[in-house]
Amino acid sequence: MPKPALPRFLRPGASRPGRSVRRGRAGFTLMELMAVVGIIVVMASIVVGGFSGIQRAMGASSGASGFRRALAAARQQACVDGTDVYVWCIDIDKYVVCRKGGTISEATETMNKSGANRKLPYMRKAVSDAYWVCDDYADFGSTIKSTYIDSSTIGGTDSDSDDVTSELLEKYKETYIFDLTDKKMARYYYPADYYNSQDYEGWMFGLEKSERSSTGGFTKGHEYAWAVMPVQSLPGGYVFDGSFNQSTGEFLDTWGKSAWVRFFPDGRAETGMKNKGFTITEIGVSNPYSQTVTVSGDGLVSVK
Repeated sequence: MPKPALPRFLRPGASRPGRSVRRGRAGFTLMELMAVVGIIVVMASIVVGGFSGIQRAMGASSGASGFRRALAAARQQACVDGTDVYVWCIDIDKYVVCRKGGTISEATETMNKSGANRKLPYMRKAVSDAYWVCDDYADFGSTIKSTYIDSSTIGGTDSDSDDVTSELLEKYKETYIFDLTDKKMARYYYPADYYNSQDYEGWMFGLEKSERSSTGGFTKGHEYAWAVMPVQSLPGGYVFDGSFNQSTGEFLDTWGKSAWVRFFPDGRAETGMKNKGFTITEIGVSNPYSQTVTVSGDGLVSVK
């Protein structure tokens, strides 16, 4: 007698009702997960490192581009004004554009002349706490105000005001003045302005005595210039290569004496850096990015 057939779900290899057949294994092992995470970390570090490198390269490029634009603006101003315009590096990461003012006709530590005390036009009183520089031969007349004199604020030469506000004087003390003959630099103690009286007629400005003594220069017969725009800075982390002592990080005066460009009214240029150019470099890293800005004798500026 034949055996009765077993129900389908009881046959060998058959699945039971309500249960699915498990094919393969589910999930990953711990080793596999660690390997995937490791790959992700490596790829992320490559991407971040590359982005950081791009940022560093952009920093050097933006510093060189900004300096190049300042040089181009100085050249244009020299051609328009018909006078010499300088770009001067005044710190490891700072530079300023300045316009030739004239020739110093007198420099003294006293305002007395012919028995009379001179008075600054915008102060209406005699002052003597400065090293005074006079210019009888400036190439502009009394109608031209100093770049940093705001006659609407301090009243100009026709004001009855007795004094300049302390805030304005502090502002002017951040303005640089340059001795073009000795390649020296100082700051205003009293800003330049035109003075006109029976005692004296001409341009005049005051330097702080101690600063003038430390920098030297600014004597009779020397040419001078004053800044025509605020001091400009390189991006953070970048400096002019060769401008500072690596151990102290301080500015080197010997470098500063040659770190300038002079543009003539005909567009020509000369520079104390000669063919070396101004190299803008990254500091604090083992493989720094850098770019060099050079100025040719015909005033053309290039970056490499």
